[in-house]
Amino acid sequence: SRGTDAPADEARRVVAVLPFHDLTGDASRAYFVAGVTEEIRGQLTKVSALRLLGRSAVQRYGNDDLRQLRSELGAGSAVEGTVRIEGQRARVSVELIDTATERTLWSEQYDRTLDDVLSVQTDVALRIAVALNATLGPEERTRVARPPTTNAEAYELYLRSQELSAGERQQNLRAIE
Repeated sequence: SRGTDAPADEARRVVAVLPFHDLTGDASRAYFVAGVTEEIRGQLTKVSALRLLGRSAVQRYGNDDLRQLRSELGAGSAVEGTVRIEGQRARVSVELIDTATERTLWSEQYDRTLDDVLSVQTDVALRIAVALNATLGPEERTRVARPPTTNAEAYELYLRSQELSAGERQQNLRAIE
């Protein structure tokens, strides 16, 4: 019955977003993979029914420590994925996992041009909300569906600037540039 699923649904709504794996093997594109992870995390934070664990807390655990994420941090679900870039195309695979059973609750693979990869983050956030029975109001749905930008070149420059340390003057100047 629906009532018996409510505690499980509530527990699953505590979500850990794990760093996505780069299948490209090109260190110069690592910023892009980190950016995809962060944008998906950012879109999920807009869903009020979900509680996301902090990035630094999650990074202390490897992607193989789902049960530890659950027992020590209370994560009921984990989002993990991979990114492969080939030329001007990106393949993003995303999986939502129940940390108690390690079963996949939802998964999807997206093949997009680099210009269209921003649409992936929005779709992932909406689909995960549905998979976790998280209700979104109309205003919240609009907020989640709004991409951070429609300019792929500006987005890529933003991601590149994020990998530079803001604590070091020369790197900070390069990031601003």
